[in-house]
Formats: sequence, C-alpha cells, structure tokens
Amino acid sequence: MSTHTVGPWEAQSSLSVTAKGGKVIVAQVYRYAKNEGQADALLIASAPDLLAAAKYVLEHFVGRGYVGSMSRDQAEKLADHELRAAIAKAES
Repeated sequence: MSTHTVGPWEAQSSLSVTAKGGKVIVAQVYRYAKNEGQADALLIASAPDLLAAAKYVLEHFVGRGYVGSMSRDQAEKLADHELRAAIAKAES
C-alpha cells in the first residue's frame, strides 16, 4: 500500500492544496467557478482528517464496542468530536 503526504493539508486561495507549511503542493484544483473550486480544494485538504476520523471509528467502535479504558460515553464523545472537526474542515 502506498502512503500519502502527511497532513495537515491546507487549501490556498490559489486553489492549490499544500502540506508541510506550504512547501509541498499536494493538489491543484482547476475550475472556472471560483467558489466551486475553493469548495473542492477545502474538501481535498480535509482528506487526512477524514481518513484519521474514519480509522478511529473503525478501530474503536466496529466490533469492539468502545476504547479499553474509556467509558462508552467518553469514546463516543471523542469520536463525535473528531468526526465533526473533520466534516467542518471539509465544509469550511
């Protein structure tokens, strides 16, 4: 399995998506409609956060119930926070 550029990724006003403090261009969005292009760049930039949140939920909830030393309520609150933060980044 190949690996991706480590996040965080950031959407730039130039419609590029960068990593490592702007030193690496991860993607460049080409769109005629600026607003749509910026939304696409934001979605691409949120990919590492969305991936991490999805992995967390799979690891700690699917087939296991909840995190070992955490209560189910604590684990659900943490998962809720991580997922909402990733979605907010994608939609900001």
